Amino acid sequence: MAIAWDYLVVEMVLLAGIIYFSVCLEHWAYRRSQKEEEKRL
Repeated sequence: MAIAWDYLVVEMVLLAGIIYFSVCLEHWAYRRSQKEEEKRL
C-alpha cells in the first residue's frame, strides 16, 4: 500500500498549526498572569 503523501502533509500542517496555536495561547496566558501579579504588588 502506497503512502498518501498529500494526506500526510495536510495532517502534519494541521498538527503544526495546533501546536503553534497552543504555544501562543500558553505564552499569552502566562504574560497576562504576570501583568495581574504586578498590578497586585
